[in-house]
Amino acid sequence: MASHEKPYQCCLTAAEDLSLEEYRGAYWPKLEKMVAVILSRPNSPEGCSISYEEMYTTVYKCVCHHYSELLYENLIECIRGYLIEVSSAIRPDALEESLLVLLNFFSQYNQSISSIVAVFQYMNRYYVSQRYQKDLKDILLELMRKNIIEQPHITALLHTAISTDLCVKPDILMAVTQSLQKLDPDFQSHFPSLYARFVPSTQPTSKPWKLDEYQREEKAMQQILIESGEFSQLENPRKREAEENIELVPNPRRTGQPISKSQDGGLILRLAENPGGDDEEEMITETA
Repeated sequence: MASHEKPYQCCLTAAEDLSLEEYRGAYWPKLEKMVAVILSRPNSPEGCSISYEEMYTTVYKCVCHHYSELLYENLIECIRGYLIEVSSAIRPDALEESLLVLLNFFSQYNQSISSIVAVFQYMNRYYVSQRYQKDLKDILLELMRKNIIEQPHITALLHTAISTDLCVKPDILMAVTQSLQKLDPDFQSHFPSLYARFVPSTQPTSKPWKLDEYQREEKAMQQILIESGEFSQLENPRKREAEENIELVPNPRRTGQPISKSQDGGLILRLAENPGGDDEEEMITETA
């Protein structure tokens, strides 16, 4: 069929010749149904009953009869159709619901393509890797990138989820990010701010000369939290109210050395002179 294909060492006899009509009428429909089930319903009873040995043998026969190019094209079109269907189910007006759809898809797709690559391993080894110099799994990830990640409405959805604080539960965003990371770490280049929140060591280390900028970002985030109405700020921002009652008083033993003393005359922290010549801190109790 395709002149670039190398002859395969198969154990099929001439009596087992596979015609194009047989491929299109029996062999590919069987594989197509399996791929559709693995992609959309891998844990269903139908998915669990798939005979992977039978499917692998079917792929083996197709490759041996030089239908590998057609088989590859059919597989790509089948998966692309599924990805377009998923993409159309993402609605920008339903932010959290759409993110949950994406989360389910990301988790399932990684598992699905592993099973698909295993079934099509013979084609992957003798056709895909030689023709495209790539692994089939990498090609399927690239297919997902073009039909899901790089789609304008999905990119806009993720950027909206990042920029609109508190509109989406953080655990959903974190799960989406971690699923993307498992699929392909290179996805970080598309959403660096999202990865910076939930994936450690994906951003450059902090710089001392940017401390003022970090403080402004922190104050802006605090203001957003306050304006959301779900958080409030205490009138006294101190963690320990007792700190307000601490004042500095002169050390009676050593002039000019301050000690901490409470206004009610309770605890006094001072420097006591050590007979050996060294100073040490001690805590004593006095009454007013």
